[in-house]
Amino acid sequence: MDAEDLEDLARAVLARGLRLHFHVMGRPTAVYTRPRLELLARAGCRWISWGVETGSARLLEACGKGTTPGGIRQVMTDAADAGIHNLMTIFGLPGSTDADLQATLGLVADIGAAAGGVTSSRFQLFDRTPYAVQAAAHGLHVTGREVLFTRYGQPVHSLRLFHQGRAADGSWRPPRSTLELARWEEFCRWTRPPSPLDGLCCEHTLLHAARRGEPVAAEQLPGSA
Repeated sequence: MDAEDLEDLARAVLARGLRLHFHVMGRPTAVYTRPRLELLARAGCRWISWGVETGSARLLEACGKGTTPGGIRQVMTDAADAGIHNLMTIFGLPGSTDADLQATLGLVADIGAAAGGVTSSRFQLFDRTPYAVQAAAHGLHVTGREVLFTRYGQPVHSLRLFHQGRAADGSWRPPRSTLELARWEEFCRWTRPPSPLDGLCCEHTLLHAARRGEPVAAEQLPGSA
């Protein structure tokens, strides 16, 4: 959801005196100011699945996220201070290198406990997306399509595509996501204390986050009565 729509929702919840907890998905951009995040928390927002994806400025620009590492760090910190948690990453983005992976690990280390919980996932290639339409330009080679089921002897496909990535020597290799996730898990074992939010499904994450207490008070929010 956009930040402006979320603010309207939060004000409506507060105006009606509703007592509830909710979570949404969003991008950590500068429009999520500290006062706005405190307002969302007052209305019951306890978890935002921040689409961080990567700590690499180069990859953020390549996939059109509209975010920067510095901006992500600020929003995550402000959100945690307000009582809102979570962070999402995608490993194995097309064109990712060891330097890009290190930038992601460095960003997570900088954010520290403000992340609350980190959801790590593999890059998935889907049909009709920019990455699929220009697969060769992104160093991808489509090898097949996922079959959901067979109907009357004919396969019914999903939009998910199987692919390979181009290695430095020009050869095709399995997706880099497996390697990056292995390094991420090693990084977590040595440098990042485990969080009770790590690996939980969305419903359990919301339940846990909702029981962590009320967020910091914000008596005089802009536009508040």
